[in-house]
Amino acid sequence: MNIVCATDDNFVQHCCIMLTSVLLNNSNVSVFVLSEGLSSLNQNILQEEVEFRGGVYNYYEVDNTIIKQFPMPDLEELRHISSATYCRLLIDKLLPVDIEKVIYLDCDVIIRKSLKELWDIDMNNFSIAAVSQIPSENDCIRLKYDPRYAYFNAGILVINLEYWRMNNVADHLISCLINNYNTIIYHDQDALNIVLHESRLVLSPRWNMLYPFFITGKRFFNELKQTMLENKFAKFRTEIKKEKKDPIVIHYSSKPKPWEEYCYHPWKNEYFKYAASSKHFHTITKPDILNSFYASLKQNFRYFLSNVKWTFLK
Repeated sequence: MNIVCATDDNFVQHCCIMLTSVLLNNSNVSVFVLSEGLSSLNQNILQEEVEFRGGVYNYYEVDNTIIKQFPMPDLEELRHISSATYCRLLIDKLLPVDIEKVIYLDCDVIIRKSLKELWDIDMNNFSIAAVSQIPSENDCIRLKYDPRYAYFNAGILVINLEYWRMNNVADHLISCLINNYNTIIYHDQDALNIVLHESRLVLSPRWNMLYPFFITGKRFFNELKQTMLENKFAKFRTEIKKEKKDPIVIHYSSKPKPWEEYCYHPWKNEYFKYAASSKHFHTITKPDILNSFYASLKQNFRYFLSNVKWTFLK
């Protein structure tokens, strides 16, 4: 199994904890870390962390003169995202040609179980496999493609590198970012959606349980029902309800993250569980429990009011 991730020096802790969760729940894993440049100390930390759990470690440095061409929207909710996110667009050019398929994972992800079923998915004739974000029509319209394809989240991807190389996908992605510089909001995720929406395999939400999936109130599901995924609504809703009870993949896709104060994610403790099993970060402590409790109450009350308002307006 080939796992790819991208990081900079500021996110090495979270990258290590994510990789610890992967390696504790999967065997025969080769890890490929992409970066614009890491300190020698952080390179050693990552290598030791992977090899400590029996993985094979590989490091690839990206030419940042390419990355510097790409837009970095200055939105408050996106400021935690660094230019390292763009490294994934160059995977097919960086990795050896005998690597035909990889699973890409963001660093703010925890893997609680085996990824074998995801790894074994048949990617023949598909460029990428990803989970849809809901609702997503506005992003499709902004990026000027048919909303029936939906807009996918790029935090967990199965990438068919053979397809990418045969179709020069990386070159198309680079051109897309340059030609749509002022349209791009969500960095490389926007470019991936523009270029690959027609060749994407739609994955079950079980493989990328985004934060909104854990707070599935009435309003959320009714927004989902109005999307172009309406014909798949019943299955999607059933899967979310089932998977959030015992998720395989937790994606802390929204702020605050588990390591930040006032985090109200219902599965935030999984981050610290795997931190405790890591070689280098087993001593980190949780943010103040009272702040987290207050944030959880506040967030639940907000969604309660939102659902009451939605019901009243309906």
